[in-house]
Amino acid sequence: LLAQLPTRTQMEELLKAVKHLERMNEQAGKRNEKRFSLPGIRLPRLRLPHLDGPTWAVLLMGTAALLLLWWGLDTVWSSLSLLSL
Repeated sequence: LLAQLPTRTQMEELLKAVKHLERMNEQAGKRNEKRFSLPGIRLPRLRLPHLDGPTWAVLLMGTAALLLLWWGLDTVWSSLSLLSL
């Protein structure tokens, strides 16, 4: 039974290992002083006004009219440039 007990030197080694583990555990719990983090930069939010259904329909039709006008002017310009050749 006495042969199974650790010797004095083994006990000292175990004590050193336990103290080392305790120091590592304490250090792991602390924040590392060398680290830092930048403050979070928050970009401003784009707030669009609330538009109801008829307003969206008018905007869509206006955009379609402008595209149709652009296409028509492009067609006229192209045909005029072909005539001047």
